[in-house]
Amino acid sequence: GLFLALIALKSAGIVVASPATLVTMGDLADPKVLLAILGFFIIVSLSYRRVLGSVMIGILVVTVLSLLPFYEGGSLNELQGVMAMPPSLAPTFMAMDLAGALEVGMLSIIFAFLFVDLFDTSGTLVAVAQQGGLLDKDKRLPRLGRALMSDSTATMAGAALGTSTTTSYIESTAGISAGGRTGLTAVVVAGLFLLSLFF
Repeated sequence: GLFLALIALKSAGIVVASPATLVTMGDLADPKVLLAILGFFIIVSLSYRRVLGSVMIGILVVTVLSLLPFYEGGSLNELQGVMAMPPSLAPTFMAMDLAGALEVGMLSIIFAFLFVDLFDTSGTLVAVAQQGGLLDKDKRLPRLGRALMSDSTATMAGAALGTSTTTSYIESTAGISAGGRTGLTAVVVAGLFLLSLFF
């Protein structure tokens, strides 16, 4: 979580690289940084009040504000249109160095990633199953092997397509707590993600 928070803080400009301390405070007077901070507080306050869709509302408010010409330089973002074709997969599709992965020096890295992914996925699956009430009477996840096989297949498919790792995410517990406990929820979410590629 701290790693993800650091990525978010860097992307927002709240922290920047520093040769002396690795990271340091960014320019808090920058309108983009102020919008990121505002978005964070909107999301936190709406979440605290248990407003459904608080994250999406925060994102939409900040997006609309970034399009408004509220300072002398104009808007922070220029609208490039609403729909477009998704970018091509050609630069990353099957762009793997399999021969390089078989070198002796890479074996320790491969095993490290294997165990990180295995334990991360196992923990996530058990947590999601517990949230959904899907554990058996002994608090074990039935058919765990199938779930791990599905996850590893998705990971390999994502790598072949050149995307970031496609794996089970703990954020699925939010969907379960909102009432989505079946595979139909995942299919609908996947369909909406495919549709969003064109926006």
